[in-house]
Amino acid sequence: YKDDTWVVYEIYNEPEQWEAPYSDDTIQLQQDMYDLIHAHAPDTHILFFSYPSLSTADAVLQDVQRLNVDWSNASVAWHGYTDLTDVSFYICLN
Repeated sequence: YKDDTWVVYEIYNEPEQWEAPYSDDTIQLQQDMYDLIHAHAPDTHILFFSYPSLSTADAVLQDVQRLNVDWSNASVAWHGYTDLTDVSFYICLN
């Protein structure tokens, strides 16, 4: 699927319970998988973290800032098990 840009890669669904910040090992896994996927499919969108719930904005930003990623073709994923007001707030962080 490397040439099919309609495909979206999710690195790992809910790699940790429950909230950010994630551990160093999980961050490293996210970076390693991004590097691998991006090397073979540079135009394909990649989803990171896949948070099962939302935590503070600072904790999410801490995880984001620990990665060396081209965010123009990547994004943070979460399930939004909390209320939609919280989800709307995090979407506005961009």
